[in-house]
Amino acid sequence: VQDAGQEMVASSVTPGSGKSKLDTLPREDLIKFAKKQVMLIQKVKSRYLNSRQIS
Repeated sequence: VQDAGQEMVASSVTPGSGKSKLDTLPREDLIKFAKKQVMLIQKVKSRYLNSRQIS
């Protein structure tokens, strides 16, 4: 099962150019991307902590 966070990281690299899409994003889009990544990390952390409590 592939997580949405893994998809975002994998899709941020442009093949062949040596630069990632993040290098070319405007500041506002970069901020949106960073906030989305933080939300995904928090969601994964929450799932992990919940699964540890159940076990």
